[in-house]
Amino acid sequence: MMIPKAYAIDISKDFAPARNFSSIGALLSVFIPVILIFSSIVLFAMLLFASYTYLRAPGGNQEELQKAKKTIKWALVGFIVILISFLLSRIVSSIFNFNLL
Repeated sequence: MMIPKAYAIDISKDFAPARNFSSIGALLSVFIPVILIFSSIVLFAMLLFASYTYLRAPGGNQEELQKAKKTIKWALVGFIVILISFLLSRIVSSIFNFNLL
């Protein structure tokens, strides 16, 4: 059984922004901090919205209170997932001895 050959494509000739990145790690080192900053802003906005909903629930409306609690819970869960993925990328980069960030 013959294994097909794999060829690498140099996209830097046709795609100018690719010239700025020497590897996938260099590309990811740009995107990961941006994703963390963006997710932090989204977390803050969701927490503000949920807090406002929680405080302004008319007459202690249980449905609105539960909605606000659920929003806070899932905003924090999402942010924790993003932080864990960041930490895993740091661990993997240190294990394989390459600079990802």
